[in-house]
Amino acid sequence: MFGWLRIVPNIPLMAGSTVAVCTALAVPSAASGQHTDESLDRIREKIRAGDALLVDVREKSEWESGHLEHAIFVPLSELAKRVGDEQYRDALREKLSEKKVLYTHCRSGGRCVIAAEPLRRLGYEVRPLKPGFKALVESGFEPAGLEPEEQ
Repeated sequence: MFGWLRIVPNIPLMAGSTVAVCTALAVPSAASGQHTDESLDRIREKIRAGDALLVDVREKSEWESGHLEHAIFVPLSELAKRVGDEQYRDALREKLSEKKVLYTHCRSGGRCVIAAEPLRRLGYEVRPLKPGFKALVESGFEPAGLEPEEQ
């Protein structure tokens, strides 16, 4: 489980007592400079030209509440759980191109950095976006899947 907190309940600590043990894997810091510094205008141009893909790593309920036009849905939770699964990697190859830059985004810029690492290990060039979904819409990325009054 890459980048997730895992809680293992009821581990015996002493006779008659138990404790929940928390383990965490290394999570890249969103503040560590791993977000792309490319302008959003340039990123939009690359996506429109077909030179790059926009990858939404939010969860299904977030995606269903609205997403960006032309975004490809790859939820981080599924990526983290299934990155070692050959069938899942094959399915990713059907969705994503190793020949194009992948711009990952999420709600606020944190999960997209976490998702970048397993995608890079699979051979993709990944550039996480610091702005989250709402900020991307406000900057001119077209929303999709929103009710008219939400747009």
